[in-house]
Amino acid sequence: MPPTDLVVYGYHGTTATAAQSILSATDPTTRFWSSYNREDWLGDGVYFFQDAPERARLWPTLRYPVHTRGTEAVVIGAKINLERCIDLLDVSSVALFAGRYSRMVRNFRKKKVALPKNNGPARYFDRELVNFVVERSKRTVNAQCVRAAFEEGKPLVPGAALRKYSHVQIVVRPDHQVAIEDVWLEQPKGVQ
Repeated sequence: MPPTDLVVYGYHGTTATAAQSILSATDPTTRFWSSYNREDWLGDGVYFFQDAPERARLWPTLRYPVHTRGTEAVVIGAKINLERCIDLLDVSSVALFAGRYSRMVRNFRKKKVALPKNNGPARYFDRELVNFVVERSKRTVNAQCVRAAFEEGKPLVPGAALRKYSHVQIVVRPDHQVAIEDVWLEQPKGVQ
């Protein structure tokens, strides 16, 4: 677990309508809508790009057609406390996943259901694994969020291992929005 004073800045790309709702919410513990999509990489919750407001601004333009999001993507900035975070940027979390994975496999076999498989950007298996680990670790960790790095997109230049859309992503778990300490409307670069 990270030190208790570890706070980072996350950026959530969304529509203008959703941003108005988030910024005007009277209950800060339910201001964001959690995602429960089968392909979500880090399981259920509210997704943020750490330290990457322009990457967050790009996300809704790739995800939503212009007629559903308006003419411009909107970014909500947030201060996120990682005190109770399963942090896959730190090797200490690897053991937690390794230990829970065999249990997950047994559960699927017992139910006679095949484990989901990742399919390109649709991370069906990863979602299932993260949700399983978080749920089965409530007594010991009780994680409010999960953080991981993702290599995404084409190479920056031919032959490069670095990718165009690589980023660090944080998901704040449903019912744990207390980890989001502050929110604001993030202005595009160059706009004051």
